Amino acid sequence: MRLISYLIVACLLSSCSTKNPYYDASQPHHTPDGFQNTEAFSLPSGGDLLRWYWQRLTGPKPLHEPNDVPWQAVDHSVINQPTPDLQVTWLGHATVLIQSHGINVLTDPMLTTRASPFSWLGPKRQTPVPIAIDELPHIDVIVISHNHYDHLDLPTLKAIDKKQAQPPLVVVPLGDAARLKRAGLRKVKELDWWQSLVTEHAKPMTISLTPARHWSLRQFIPSDRNRSLWGSFVVSHQQQSVFFAGDTGYAPVFKDIGQRFGPFALAILPIGAYEPREYLKAQHVNPAEAVTMHKDLRAQVSLPIHWGTFILSSELLQQPPEELAQALENTRIAADDFSSWAIGETRAMTPRTP
Repeated sequence: MRLISYLIVACLLSSCSTKNPYYDASQPHHTPDGFQNTEAFSLPSGGDLLRWYWQRLTGPKPLHEPNDVPWQAVDHSVINQPTPDLQVTWLGHATVLIQSHGINVLTDPMLTTRASPFSWLGPKRQTPVPIAIDELPHIDVIVISHNHYDHLDLPTLKAIDKKQAQPPLVVVPLGDAARLKRAGLRKVKELDWWQSLVTEHAKPMTISLTPARHWSLRQFIPSDRNRSLWGSFVVSHQQQSVFFAGDTGYAPVFKDIGQRFGPFALAILPIGAYEPREYLKAQHVNPAEAVTMHKDLRAQVSLPIHWGTFILSSELLQQPPEELAQALENTRIAADDFSSWAIGETRAMTPRTP
């Protein structure tokens, strides 16, 4: 009954409408009722998903080992007195604290227990949150790649907004601002692919939304699919750029992003939630594809994310970094340039000459 009530309310909130108020016929990723990827993209059918879920329920249970996921509590003294250049902390899943010349940016902040609209159902965190929300430094900018619950977490966003006298600027793809404003967030801006904004800081930061190969759905009703946009982000500040992929399948557009914005001091790339490939290849890269992205983007260093926090697919929780190491063996990429981090770990990014 609770689920039925939720779906009814969701439908009412969306007005059961499929009209896209942002529609621009000149943009190939726009459709009259929402958004689309610009190359062939097919999601698993309902029958495919039912078969997969049935196999997971009835087949051998994989032995997930959360204790094998490197984890440490965040060092508060380090994040509260960051290096003057570029400092980065992985907070689990796709949540990363980027600190650059006095500006603090948070990506896809998700610091609660479940990636779900329900407190009692849905993917549950397998490794602890490495820092409490109240212990975060002042957050100036938040970027959100898309509206899935493991990336757009309203409880985390509301808690951050509430604890700060000056709210963070929350940058989202087209179609997500209204939801955040209804939730009480005070400063929200939307971007389309290839659009940018410049912050009002003394040393301004440029935030650009770039394409990704994914999809959106928030309300679990057919009319909500792809009503809002999804994307990746480029954060440019003081002659250095960071790329945040969010959640994506592999696409040729990453070469274009690398040419337009690279080389990147850091690329933040997903490496988890990729099995079985027949269902997930179109929307999630595996570690080998993440290595290709690293090269396409011309990244100096890459941080592997989107693993070790939630069980979202069939590979073992601790498996992605093992496959990443294997994928790097036959490349010219130094292991330190794309090594796995501990959740909660902070690293200073030393500037390199391109």
